Amino acid sequence: METLDNLVPEEILMSSLAPLWRKRLEKAVTFLYESLASVPSPSLEEISEHCAVSPYHLHRMFHLVFHETPGQYLRRLRLQTAFELLTEWPTLSVTDIAHKCGFSSSQALAKSLRREVGVTAKEIRGGIWHEDPEYLENLILKLGHPIKGEAGCLEQEAAKNIRFRLEERPSTALQVSEIAYPWTDSVEKFNEMTGSKKDQPLWIVTQVSQLNESYSDQVARAGFISEHEEQTNYVTVSGCYLVCDLKLGSEAAYVASWDRMYDYILETGLDIDENDDALEIIHNPDALFHDLEAARMTLMVPVSG
Repeated sequence: METLDNLVPEEILMSSLAPLWRKRLEKAVTFLYESLASVPSPSLEEISEHCAVSPYHLHRMFHLVFHETPGQYLRRLRLQTAFELLTEWPTLSVTDIAHKCGFSSSQALAKSLRREVGVTAKEIRGGIWHEDPEYLENLILKLGHPIKGEAGCLEQEAAKNIRFRLEERPSTALQVSEIAYPWTDSVEKFNEMTGSKKDQPLWIVTQVSQLNESYSDQVARAGFISEHEEQTNYVTVSGCYLVCDLKLGSEAAYVASWDRMYDYILETGLDIDENDDALEIIHNPDALFHDLEAARMTLMVPVSG
């Protein structure tokens, strides 16, 4: 795997800080993640005490670096999590999701969603069946990390610097299972697949033509490189792929990466074979189940020039 292009906003924004302040803000971010479901929300004094710094200095530095106050940052994290649960766990009630994300009621969650992304929980769940997948993706990007004084999110800005390359790939024998909406079933399959193979890269295979369909109509395959020939039930197509290697910490970063890949294809005049498969490799699949661990991914699309 090549050097990763980093689309984790917190790491990008803290990269130039002195070690002491980087450590303090890392502790603050971790504390806020761990306080996701806490009611009431942690006070500035509690956060600053955890980071061994005064409330004044923490508030000032946090806002200077992240362009959000700690309270605004936590509220956005909660909305990101609520959005994921609304789209991926249809069996969970809106009230249950609200409580899991630190909102006192479904009404409080609804008010926050309406203010930040302009939609209700019901509309988000309905977006799964929306004919245009960009409907949900645009909502996801609205919850990305803000850029000071500009529209869009930092994940989109970082995606502009992704380094793409053309690569001749051999065919790869895989042992896969089908995954589709509702994602609850797919998550269970991920758990089963990764349980004994946490150190092995997880492959996700999706026909290119399906990437433009509604989420509810998309069907993919997920699995691992076959250890034995008799386990193989899918073989990827050999040929030329457009490839990038990424470090991603959010759904917004994932969406921004795919958007940038398609923009690059248009800019360079490459052709995509709609009947072939796009490939994603998650090199640390355990990150799928840990909010604080960024996913290391390789994205590949079959192309011809």
